[in-house]
Amino acid sequence: MIRFENTFRFALWSMFFLFAVAVCLPALKLPGAYSILNRPTSFLRAASASPETVLPAKIEAYRVSTMVADYPAVVAAAPVSPGIDIEEGQTVALLRSDELIAEKKRAERRLELAQSRYAAATGTDSEESRIRYRQEELVVAERNRRAVLERLRNYSAADVEQAYSNAQRRASDIRDLFEQRLASQYEYDEAVERERAELRNWKAARDHESRVRQEADLADGHVRMLQIQARMNQGLDLKSAQSEVSEASEALRAAERRFAACEVRARIGGTVLQTFVKPGDTVTAGSPLVQIADLRQLTFEAPVGARIARNISAGAPVMLRVPTDPPTRVPGSVSSVSSAPDPVKQAYIVRVSVPNPDPKTVLVGLEGAVEIRHVERK
Repeated sequence: MIRFENTFRFALWSMFFLFAVAVCLPALKLPGAYSILNRPTSFLRAASASPETVLPAKIEAYRVSTMVADYPAVVAAAPVSPGIDIEEGQTVALLRSDELIAEKKRAERRLELAQSRYAAATGTDSEESRIRYRQEELVVAERNRRAVLERLRNYSAADVEQAYSNAQRRASDIRDLFEQRLASQYEYDEAVERERAELRNWKAARDHESRVRQEADLADGHVRMLQIQARMNQGLDLKSAQSEVSEASEALRAAERRFAACEVRARIGGTVLQTFVKPGDTVTAGSPLVQIADLRQLTFEAPVGARIARNISAGAPVMLRVPTDPPTRVPGSVSSVSSAPDPVKQAYIVRVSVPNPDPKTVLVGLEGAVEIRHVERK
């Protein structure tokens, strides 16, 4: 019995001693104790460091220019191809428009007749020349009127208007499906782009029809004026002749400007990204021909949600992942953060512009990434 009590006392004192050591150890200023006590603090500091966000981003050219056809025409030549470098003003497409060729020839003939009339009015030609001139001018004017009226009868914008109406309906249907998550982003973007293209074609068709109607009215008025002058059988008026020369000269300059538009030149220097046509294709006014980009500067566009956009501001330092071979990382800073969500992507757009790290490689259209270290705003 005495032996059991001694064992019990020893165990009780041992437990008391261990408890005292555990309580008093933090108060001891020992190196080991100091290190142990400070480890949780350093761990918390590491855990509270600014988090890193990696945003998938699409790479776009900082400056892009798309050459379009100004008038309906046939592609005669397309001397450029994707990937080649071109200079500003270089020819990227040659178009042929029989209508513009005929318009230029009519304007040249009109100026010749006006100059002949002016010469007759100043008395440098004989009376016989004046009579012959009046007859020839009337014949040419009537021929021009018939040609313009024929063009007007054969032209109709109904097909283009119907195509635009169909594109509108399809875009509306795809938009509803997209909002219900029953259509893809690609289908939605394609429908919207088709609607915009058909709208451009419809506007161009209406403008063309309006120009032809104006040309028909001018041709009819010119014939009537010449007929009145022939019935009056009077000498040519100098002031009227001068006015006709001025108007004919301006009409020729306008025709030459439209004809010159058939030689499509690059508005910027850079690299050809896409060619939309080939020789023999028929294009309408507003149809895209060639897309050119200045690849010296690239823009990374990353769509983000509102929570992330709120924590990113312009000028914030970032690191860009560029899909070169081998992949590279380039430092940069945020150029801008959209203040409202993009209606197509339904997200805020973070943009970062940097010099192209590999100008010889076409990176436009590829996927990169933006690394952002940020601290959430409270």
